Amino acid sequence: MRFDSETHTYWLGNVRLPSVTEIIAPLCDYGGIPHSILERKRLLGTEFHRAIEYWFTGELDIESIDPAIEKPFEAFRRWAAHNAYEGVEAERVVYSKDLLFAGTPDIICGDNLFDIKLRVYKPETDILQLVGYEMLINRGRLNKFIVSFDNHGGYKQRRAEHPQARGVYLKLVDYHYGRVSKEEITEIITNWGRAVKK
Repeated sequence: MRFDSETHTYWLGNVRLPSVTEIIAPLCDYGGIPHSILERKRLLGTEFHRAIEYWFTGELDIESIDPAIEKPFEAFRRWAAHNAYEGVEAERVVYSKDLLFAGTPDIICGDNLFDIKLRVYKPETDILQLVGYEMLINRGRLNKFIVSFDNHGGYKQRRAEHPQARGVYLKLVDYHYGRVSKEEITEIITNWGRAVKK
């Protein structure tokens, strides 16, 4: 297994594996948002996650942090003081030869899996993203949480679980590989959206 950090792609030999987030792409619609805004948000999210990874490894140069993420990063440090236990694994690449997808969970800590967001919680996609990581980590059931940080230095932690999530995610994997029709996946996504809003 090889992870290309420049292109953020995963390779098993010469086969490119889709990422956890690529699998849930049919649920994401950014059509109404200008490309420049999306790109800036993507770059800030990458910078935020890199700062967290380097903070855990002790390699972070605090002066190098983009001013736009200083307050969210301060909030992350407050959050970590209460939630980061021994044995933390940050940004560890995981994959499955059987399911043929890969990913990089933000934080694995014992039986807890945390996904860090520089945006508000979106249950339709966030719950699925975490269950995808859980399948790749392959330690059985994990406690799954989304931690959303805002630009003002606040954060919210939410449990991100649903009993239908695993089945929906596996259907999305099948759709990615052409084993499920567009009509079937559209119905599954519609039903999933209703289920998480209950």
